[in-house]
Amino acid sequence: FRDVVHGIVSEIEVMNKLQGDSHIVSYADHLIVEKKDGVGWDIIIRMELLTPLSKYFAKKAYTVQDIVQIGIDICQGLERCQKINLIHRDIKPSNIFVSDNGDYKLGDFGISRQIEKTTLGLSRKGTPLYMAPEVYLGRAYNSTVDTYSLAIVLYRYLNNSRLPFVKAIGRFTQ
Repeated sequence: FRDVVHGIVSEIEVMNKLQGDSHIVSYADHLIVEKKDGVGWDIIIRMELLTPLSKYFAKKAYTVQDIVQIGIDICQGLERCQKINLIHRDIKPSNIFVSDNGDYKLGDFGISRQIEKTTLGLSRKGTPLYMAPEVYLGRAYNSTVDTYSLAIVLYRYLNNSRLPFVKAIGRFTQ
C-alpha cells in the first residue's frame, strides 16, 4: 500500500499548489498516520465542503446560463492549472463541485500529472467518454485535452445527456 499512500501524497501536493483559486476545490491540510501495527496508514485530508454537481442538479433544474457558468468557472480553474504546468486529465461531471454560493469548482486531481519536457508517452488515464482523442490513442498531448473534456461535459448538459460522436442505434427518440 506504500504506492497508494505516495499517490495520495502526490495529489495532496498538487492541491496545495492550487490553493487560493476560487474555482478549484480548496485544500486546508492533511495528516498521514502510520497504524501502530505497521500495516497501513490513516490518511486525513481536510478540504472545503462542497456539493457534487450531480446532486446539486438533482435538487435544482439547471438552465443554459448555469451550464455557461460551469464553463466559465472551470476554464478559470484550468488557467490556474496551466500556470503550474498541470494537466487534470479527468474532467467529467463527477469531478465538478458547487459551493454554497454557487461557484463551480474542479476537484479530484488524483490522476493529474506535471507536464514534463516532452509530452510523448504520457499515460492514457481518464474517463473514455470525456477523453480527448489524442489521449485515448496514446499520442502526445498538452493541456488542451482538458478543454476538450470540459466541452464534452458542457455539450452533454446542453443536449439532454447525449454525447457527441456517438452513433445512434435504432430509432432516434427525444
